[in-house]
Amino acid sequence: MDARAVAAAAGIEVTTLDVWVHRGRVPGMEVGVRGRQRDFDLQTATGVLLLAELVRFGLGVAMASQIIRETRKLSASAPPKWLLVTRMQPVSGKETVHTSHMTDDSEVPQGIARVYEKAADLKNPEPDIFVLINLEALANKMRAAQEAQEMGTAV
Repeated sequence: MDARAVAAAAGIEVTTLDVWVHRGRVPGMEVGVRGRQRDFDLQTATGVLLLAELVRFGLGVAMASQIIRETRKLSASAPPKWLLVTRMQPVSGKETVHTSHMTDDSEVPQGIARVYEKAADLKNPEPDIFVLINLEALANKMRAAQEAQEMGTAV
């Protein structure tokens, strides 16, 4: 897919995508020569969509990019369907984010329970902000955008 189609599907400007790529924040994308057309494979394009969603959620680009890297590693063996991102309560002024990847719907409640267990083990306050991302739906959205581009139609 080209940068314009990826950016449109992710709901971001092409310039934003270019900055993310240039700064190495798009896992799976090599920084190339400026001005050359970039082609994105489906996995990388879906990562851009996830990156955009995490940034809209309020995560910094660096943190969101790290989450994408983790998700890509896990996708090599058993692609996760769900990504649970939890903003933990700040301790000593430091805010942290916990992620859980789940391959099945039935794992979601257990993923949430593990976050509470981790907070208790660390004697941290219980988390109160969660976002659950359907990675399968994001991949389907990007796949549809790719098919639309190949057919020459808008998404």
